[in-house]
Order: sequence, then C-alpha cells, then structure tokens
Amino acid sequence: MGVFKAARSLILLIVLVVGLYFAANSITNYTGFIVSDFHGGFESCLDNKDIKLYVDDYDMVKLKNLKTGEYLGNVEISGCVLNKFSCISAGIVEYPTWIIEGELVEGDIDIFTLADLAGCDMI
Repeated sequence: MGVFKAARSLILLIVLVVGLYFAANSITNYTGFIVSDFHGGFESCLDNKDIKLYVDDYDMVKLKNLKTGEYLGNVEISGCVLNKFSCISAGIVEYPTWIIEGELVEGDIDIFTLADLAGCDMI
C-alpha cells in the first residue's frame, strides 16, 4: 500500500512540474519576457568598458525608451542641458550620442551594436 501511495505522489509531482513548465512557456511566448541570468556576463563586461552616453536631459522616460534602456546601469550618462561644456568639448551635436571605447556613435543604438562596439559577448 505504501508503494502505491509513493508512486501516486511521484506521478502527481511530475504532472505538476510539467504543467508549470507549459504555463511558464506560454507566458514567455505571449509576453516575450524571459527571466534568466543570460546577460550577467554581458553586463559585467559593459561595467569594465569606457562607455559614456550623452543625452539632452536626464528624462527617465526617454532613457528607459532607448533600445539599450535596460543596460544603462553600467553606463556613465551625461545630460547636456546641465553639462554643456563637457558636451561641447566632446563634440556632441546630436542626442543620444555614445562614446564607446573612444569611438563616437550618434543615435539610438541597439544592444547588438553596443555589444560589438564595446567588445562584449552577449552570452
């Protein structure tokens, strides 16, 4: 009788795990959001690079809406409204402008361009 109860519990556990897997997979497919530590090494690589982002002001909504908005925690940000001299001396004429490892890049770049210019692997 004890073996039957243990087998039934094991089957129930397997059914629950498989059900949760499919539920999580459905949510991921629907939202496109994956919870993982996939970019942990990428973020630490960015942290060790010389990356500066020049923006017109420190508007958090604008910063969050950048293609690389979720990775700005590892980037030095300079608002040109408050720091005009530093922006002029760096040759900034358009916002956003990045200086990545000494290379000036104008415009909103995607995560792949950031990784390539910084020399960081995304894996």
